[in-house]
This record gives sequence, structure tokens and C-alpha cells, in this order.
Amino acid sequence: MKLELQKYRVNNFFKASIIVIFCITVLACGIPIIESHENGLEFQTAAHFFTISSAIARGSFTVFAGVLIAKMVISEFKNRTVLVMFSYPVNRKKLIITKLLLIFLFTFVSMIVANLFVNGIFILLNSFFPLVVGLEVTMNDFFNELPRAMLFCFASAGASLVPLYFGMKKYSVPATIVASILVVCISCQSFGPDFSLASIWYIPVILAFVAFGLVVWTIRHINQIDLE
Repeated sequence: MKLELQKYRVNNFFKASIIVIFCITVLACGIPIIESHENGLEFQTAAHFFTISSAIARGSFTVFAGVLIAKMVISEFKNRTVLVMFSYPVNRKKLIITKLLLIFLFTFVSMIVANLFVNGIFILLNSFFPLVVGLEVTMNDFFNELPRAMLFCFASAGASLVPLYFGMKKYSVPATIVASILVVCISCQSFGPDFSLASIWYIPVILAFVAFGLVVWTIRHINQIDLE
């Protein structure tokens, strides 16, 4: 794993993650302001806000994970640079597992940090400059929501590996990115305070199990791939 960290300059990933988290924060804090000017439906409860902010964070980093899969796995197979990696005195399967484990951990941690930062900033701003009139959100509310948020993030990080299967079909980077967007559409859609796929815990859990099965299938067949 250390070799992979050095190879891909993981610091660049952290920098990109910080930019994404900043954009998510602006979006999550800006939605109530935009809706208030358009007389739209604002956040009705703290739980509603946490659901929306979590969905934005999880959706953003699911696509981010798709980009990492495309860069760290799919592109190497497509450009045949993976042959250099396979020349290492290390089992092929272990190399791929290391890459996917790195992507999973990075995605999971980024989702958690995004949830903590976005919700913390919103609660702080809303306490001084009410972004949503009549809505009181406290850190106690968030800490009560945290275990649920961590479950969603863990399952979503697992589900973010689904695009690997589709990308490996023809070593297609676009297919990988599109698959990650489809995962977001399935697991992070919100149709207002009354119904939201983003609040249904078993959707990302099911996708995570699907991803696990697809990853296992891909790894089991990795030795059969002929790149010559």
C-alpha cells in the first residue's frame, strides 16, 4: 500500500477532497437561502437537513471514488501500464485488493470528514445567522445522528466500488464514471421531506453487498486477463 501511495501522489487526492468538501459546504448552506428566495420547501427538521447534507457528501465522494477507480485501475489496464505493476514480485490479486482497499478507506474517511465539517459549519452559521427560519439544529442533534451517518458512509463507500465491474468490461473510463453516477442516482436521490431514497439505509447496504460480489468476481478472474 505504501508503494501505491507514493505512486499516485495521494496528497493530490487529499487536496481535491478538501476542495470537494468546501463545495459541499457552500451547497448545503446555500440551499436554504436559495429556497427561501424562491418560496420553495425549506428544511423542516434537523433530520431532514442531515439527510440532505449526507446525501450530497456521499454522492460527491461516490463519484470521486469512480474517478479514483478509473485512474488507479481502469486506466492502467487500458494503457497496459498495469504490466509494469504485474512485474513486481507480488501476487496480482494482492495488488488489486490493495488499490481497492485504498480507494474504499479514502472514500469512507472523506465521507465522514465531510459530514462532520458540513454539519458543524451549518450548525455554527445557523446559530448566528439563521439560514432556516424556525429551525434549531444543535451539535447534540448531530451527535445523535452520527451513528446512522457512519453506517450510511460505510455502506456507501462499499457501494462506490460497483463501477469497477463495468469499467473492467472494456477498460472504459467513461463507463466507470457513468456507473458511479448511476449508483448516486439509486442511493442518494431525494424527493423532498416526505420521501427520500437517501434516508433508506438498506439501499446502500444492498449495493455494498453487490459491490463486494462484483469485486470478488473481478479479483478471481484477474489472473485470466491477457494484456499482451
